[in-house]
Amino acid sequence: MNVKNLPIEPQLIKQQLIILAQQLGFEGVSIGQPNLDIASERLKTWLEKGYQGEMQYLERHLPLFPSIILTLLPHCKTSKGN
Repeated sequence: MNVKNLPIEPQLIKQQLIILAQQLGFEGVSIGQPNLDIASERLKTWLEKGYQGEMQYLERHLPLFPSIILTLLPHCKTSKGN
């Protein structure tokens, strides 16, 4: 799929992203509004369970997670045009 050919309507973009992710082998695909508190807690739990495997840098950089997300959020677009 060529990114330049993606539709502009948010709902169609969402559908195309889900289809593309499934074609790439992702079983679960979800798109939603970011919630830093929930995301941080889920990441901590995920790391505590050892799911990062050999990617130890994820745990080392955990304190940076909120600032990274806050840096990216202003550049994110939502279906509400925010």
